[in-house]
Amino acid sequence: MDLCERSKHFRVRHPWEMARLKALESIIRRIPSSQADLRVLDVGCGDGFIIQELSKKNCFKNITGIDIHIPAQEAATISNAKNNITCFNDFAYLKEEYYNLTLLLDVIEHVEDDKVFLSNIVTRYVAPAGYMIITAPAFQFLFSSHDRFLKHYRRYTRKELLKIIETANLKLLRSGYFFMSLFPVRLFLSAYERLVSWKRVFNNPGIGAWNHGRVVTKSIELILRGDNSLSNALNQLGMKIPGLSVWALCKKQPS
Repeated sequence: MDLCERSKHFRVRHPWEMARLKALESIIRRIPSSQADLRVLDVGCGDGFIIQELSKKNCFKNITGIDIHIPAQEAATISNAKNNITCFNDFAYLKEEYYNLTLLLDVIEHVEDDKVFLSNIVTRYVAPAGYMIITAPAFQFLFSSHDRFLKHYRRYTRKELLKIIETANLKLLRSGYFFMSLFPVRLFLSAYERLVSWKRVFNNPGIGAWNHGRVVTKSIELILRGDNSLSNALNQLGMKIPGLSVWALCKKQPS
């Protein structure tokens, strides 16, 4: 979750987060390298959920998280969770051209100059021939008060994301959309919000306010995982079905 979505009432992870984690793992499995050889960097790691889950279920050589918005004490706590995890809140601690799998999961939409930001990350920290996975919210016409709450500058189509990738010395390997079943839901809610926004202020507590039980959470997670599996199957057949999130797997080009 975004750090601004954290709530003191947090009890269980939102099913969207859990389904996205599974989708991320399916993309990682497509990388033609042994996981034991991968040095992972998660840029904008937030509360460390992704790197901790990857550490539990995979055999990566080491995993580093970086988020400039977390306190040093929290970074230290995340680092102490597992032997192969290190977390920082300052880019100065990162090794240059070292990480051969870099994650940018719902990060670039928070950056005003996304092209410069992405280029800097690739140039400074991605190892030669290293891989990068990028996810971002999809379709600007779905931009809503929730995006403003999360401090998003924009949303992306697949083609728009690919144009940015091309400017950052990256070669696209695969791309597509997640959460196609949520697309019409968000489309309706965005249209409704625009229709009535002149007389209502919308409250967006974010996914950190999720307080449903584990049975409901797991049920919705399984539905969303099925959604993403179907989307992935269609994607492999060349059918790019629109979804709520867009993703890309890339590889750093020779300088």
